Amino acid sequence: MLNPSKEQEAAWAEHRRYCHARFCWVNRHKEVVKNNGQRTTWELSFIDREGMTLQAYAKFREKTPFILKDIQPKQYSLLADK
Repeated sequence: MLNPSKEQEAAWAEHRRYCHARFCWVNRHKEVVKNNGQRTTWELSFIDREGMTLQAYAKFREKTPFILKDIQPKQYSLLADK
């Protein structure tokens, strides 16, 4: 898709947030080093990036389940039509 719709972009953004939350939940107590050299945990990193805690995101997901079938993968045409 060269020009995805705003709805598709929003769906991709929510899918990215969902995957990020899953990764951070599993690794929430592990340390990560930020670009500025500061050490933090993945749980705090999720708060910095998404603006909510993992627990708040989990409660949000309980109320509004994430439906993976609505997400279409990004399709890139690496080779131009020849």
